[in-house]
Amino acid sequence: MRERFNGARKAFYETASLDRQLISKMISYEGYTPSKETAIAIALAARLTLLEAQDFLSISGYALSDSLPVDIVHAACFRNQDLRAGTGAGAAGRVRGRKSLNR
Repeated sequence: MRERFNGARKAFYETASLDRQLISKMISYEGYTPSKETAIAIALAARLTLLEAQDFLSISGYALSDSLPVDIVHAACFRNQDLRAGTGAGAAGRVRGRKSLNR
């Protein structure tokens, strides 16, 4: 993950809206598990694709849900990053007018 963000650490913290102490804690303590919100903030700051974000969240025991509005919004943000990077899947995975999170 560190190599994914090519900026300075401070820029990464600011992009993820996290303080330096929390990032230090996550790096220092092997058993530390961030909250789902923190993991999503890190994935967004690192500009992960939807599939990469789902893999990253699963490491901490989390997943994006098709039924939670906040997770649908987060998935849309990751998909938007997919499209900007040229890795979007287009209309593949659409379910009743929206894309399924479980592709």
